[in-house]
Amino acid sequence: MGSTVIMDFPGPLAEHPLAATVATAVVVYYVFKRYEPDMPLPLLGLLGVIPGALSAAFYYASSNGLLYTAATTYALYYTTIVACVLAYRVSPFHPLAQYPGPFLHKLSKFRMAWVLFARKEHLGVDITYFKKLHEKYGRYVRIGPNELSICDADAILPVLGAQGFPKGPFWDGRVPPGATRSLISERDPAEHLRRRKVWNRGFSQSALHAYEEIIRDRTVQFVQLLEKMEGSFDLDQWLSYYTFDFMGDMAFGGGFELMRHGDDHTGVIELMDGSFRRNNITAHVPYTLRYLNMLSRSAVTNKFAQFAAERVAIRRREGSVRKDLFHHLIDEDGLEPHPPPMNELMSDGLLAIVAGSDTTSHVMINAFYYLMQYPEMQKRLQAEIDAMFPPGTPPFDLVKQANLPFLNAVLNEAMRLQPPVPNGAQRSTQRIGSRMIGSHYIPDGTQVNINTYALQRDPTYFSPAANEFWPDRWLPEADRAPAFIEKIEKGGFVHDTTAFFPFSFGPAMCVGRPLAYMQMRMAMCAVLQRMTLSLPQGVRDIEDYRLAGRGVCPTLCAVREGSKPLVG
Repeated sequence: MGSTVIMDFPGPLAEHPLAATVATAVVVYYVFKRYEPDMPLPLLGLLGVIPGALSAAFYYASSNGLLYTAATTYALYYTTIVACVLAYRVSPFHPLAQYPGPFLHKLSKFRMAWVLFARKEHLGVDITYFKKLHEKYGRYVRIGPNELSICDADAILPVLGAQGFPKGPFWDGRVPPGATRSLISERDPAEHLRRRKVWNRGFSQSALHAYEEIIRDRTVQFVQLLEKMEGSFDLDQWLSYYTFDFMGDMAFGGGFELMRHGDDHTGVIELMDGSFRRNNITAHVPYTLRYLNMLSRSAVTNKFAQFAAERVAIRRREGSVRKDLFHHLIDEDGLEPHPPPMNELMSDGLLAIVAGSDTTSHVMINAFYYLMQYPEMQKRLQAEIDAMFPPGTPPFDLVKQANLPFLNAVLNEAMRLQPPVPNGAQRSTQRIGSRMIGSHYIPDGTQVNINTYALQRDPTYFSPAANEFWPDRWLPEADRAPAFIEKIEKGGFVHDTTAFFPFSFGPAMCVGRPLAYMQMRMAMCAVLQRMTLSLPQGVRDIEDYRLAGRGVCPTLCAVREGSKPLVG
């Protein structure tokens, strides 16, 4: 009798097992489409328990073997779900169907993850890929099932402005499960505003004045090291050591000393690069970070977080002899009603390490590289520095540095061609509903990126020679070089600075922008007052992505005749 009950249990399922499997899979597909579950328990139920129950029912209702029944049921179940997903994503019924883009990108974000995985030796960065997509498909390109890349200056204000889009799920793929978000990865606008207030104090005018001595001392040490270089050396590596040492002093009260040791003896750069390499890929498929962490509790991202936590704990325990960044983040002046929790300080430590060092060294290595590639521009900048700071005069006056027009033009042009965050920062309509960007409809649940690299090289906004290094475009007409004036006469002049946003825009604009300019100007003045840099023979054109990631910039250094040693 019990056997009869089991045989009768499936009912219609036994007569049409394939149809029942397909129908169940279609229902589950709609569950995924509506709720997008990514937690282990719901996934286990939808992808494990349900097809398992179907397999058991079919097995008891048929004469087929268990293995055959289970394999057939699971295969058909998964195939139906995947087919529904892919068919919808490329169908004319998808909300983003009107936007052009590569076919494989429309199917899955794993395609973008693979593109960046192929660049893993360059920290998962491929800055030219999106530019090529925009050149082929236009200003709005579909780069994922629900994601657009935008190359349109008119989108900057509505997307990044005060009334713009909140941050997207890209940031979920960069924060390990259970970790406290840093300021830059915080998706809640209200929480971001609360955290930003403390950081603003750390970069106020009075705070910046306190950091001036730190910049000067580390810059003198850097120039003295360059004076001792013999033969070709990697300028990118030593700039990283310089910016990390400064960041260690400015944020944590010291302790890195990479320049003194001549290598990454703390392991901080290796840990950061490993974290970048993985997170730049997992950010495109955020839920994968959860399962990668479950598979490897010793993941490099966790090691990097542990390193930052240790630095914060040491700084909090031992204090500092001067008002460094963490003086403000820890709130040692007691301005807040409650002291910040340790988990927030740890995430702030991670951000300070990255934002306070790597982005600045990225801009400087590109600026120096362009000046080595075009020696006449390096001489022109040296002449401007010499006029403001004659030999023997310390080149440390921040006001005078800020009033060097060609220096500012060089830095702006380097950031235009090689922005610190080349692919922009993802925003989303997930929490705000559909929006319009001009005449473009952005549906609910859509992620958007304004691609900084592609936009700042668009001849619509910067012409002539949008892909060439011409600091003159940032100068008044009377100060431009004849060669650039000749280019203008041939092709016209366009200089739309609304398309220039290397430090982002709006409420999430980089809080450390003034400090970055201070350090870059001082380093450029000190180095070029004292010496001339050049590329070794045979080295002319280093590919963009090698300098966007952790590349190698072979460099020769010669002390200038008549220059005087720097003194701290």
